[in-house]
Amino acid sequence: MKRSLIAVSMAIALLIGIVCGGAMVGYAGKAMFGDIDGNGKVTPADARLILRAAAKLEDLKEPTVNNASAADTLLYNDNGLKITYKLLIHNERANTKTLYFLIENSTNKLISVRMKGFTVNKKYVISPTFGGFVYDRETVLKSLTLSDNDLKDYDVKKINTITFKFELSDIYLKPFAASDEITITLP
Repeated sequence: MKRSLIAVSMAIALLIGIVCGGAMVGYAGKAMFGDIDGNGKVTPADARLILRAAAKLEDLKEPTVNNASAADTLLYNDNGLKITYKLLIHNERANTKTLYFLIENSTNKLISVRMKGFTVNKKYVISPTFGGFVYDRETVLKSLTLSDNDLKDYDVKKINTITFKFELSDIYLKPFAASDEITITLP
């Protein structure tokens, strides 16, 4: 009984935090986290859209891909780690594209996954915020969000292609493996 009360109170606190935080972000005039369809609100329709796409019931704008990465394509499978490209969500309102990658760690160790040699339209840009640690025997969904507006400093008006390599590191961030170069062409 006590555990269920704690769980319910934590769920309510989380919901209040999400609603208040989302309202503050929307008030500031920036894109809201979770607003997939770009209507300015986080609604059950946004959650439905993500779930239907993840369950392969509905297609979102999927990119064409060079080097084997259409949606649900395995990009890396070695050293006990599998990385699969899952889907692309294009938020018209925020002018962003978010790519989702499923990372499965079947090893008995903590692994860091990062992107190296990241280019947009064959131009080098700053290292993207992607990855982090994947615990042993864990499967996680990681995302990479690219904004057309953020890339204007690099004279990139529209994101056409991204190219990168996955770099795998141990707990001390010492690299032990890297993928081949991967190029994804966005619609």
